[in-house]
Amino acid sequence: MSSSAARTIDPGLVRLLVEREEKRLEGQTPESAKLYRTAKTNLAGDVSNSYQAREPYPIYYTEGRGSKIRIVDGLELSDFHDAYGCMV
Repeated sequence: MSSSAARTIDPGLVRLLVEREEKRLEGQTPESAKLYRTAKTNLAGDVSNSYQAREPYPIYYTEGRGSKIRIVDGLELSDFHDAYGCMV
């Protein structure tokens, strides 16, 4: 049985979780952050494709094969929503 009790979301906790995850992302993707700072001065909207715009910055990739992408930071990631065009 499901409960119909109202639940509240603590905005302070959400803010803390977002800050924690952004710091983790920044630690893993310093090259993407660097490219974004450059892109902000050269590209309208800061990205070449508005679908890649995201907070705090987009992740820049170097290659893709099937559902896998390799980013400028040396990591291989799975593209679960097929948004980076690797399968094309």
